[in-house]
Amino acid sequence: MSAPEPRLMTGREAAAYCGVTVATWAKWVALGIVPPPLPGTRRWDRKALDLALDKMSGIESAIAPQEEDPLEKWIRKDAAKQARTSINDRLRPRYRWEDDFDAAWSEHLAEYAASYANKPATETEKLRQGLWDIWKDLKGTALAANKKKPTR
Repeated sequence: MSAPEPRLMTGREAAAYCGVTVATWAKWVALGIVPPPLPGTRRWDRKALDLALDKMSGIESAIAPQEEDPLEKWIRKDAAKQARTSINDRLRPRYRWEDDFDAAWSEHLAEYAASYANKPATETEKLRQGLWDIWKDLKGTALAANKKKPTR
């Protein structure tokens, strides 16, 4: 008699479970193809992975999806994002351009909410990340050019 599969898995175990490399696994997590680790841990739930794989395969889940309260959905996603963000990123001071970008992105989403309603969240996140990179190049480069060189 074999031992039952563990319910919680490390990233390496989860990648093997899904039949992909660790690098591909990291991309899947970043793109939202598979769920992030459980908040506050570096472990993935096997049942959540099964549901994600079923969804990717076009298999209808036996568990009927329940309508999630928008606030609870935001709280869940924010907790997952915080868990993925390194402690150094959370403790470092933010540049003003980062706050300006967040405000501009929020305004953009509010103005064009209808056009994003039918798009997958991963597509919206890719767009946000691309714009973030451009904004960072433009604003961050200007900041770096204005820095004084240290004197000896």
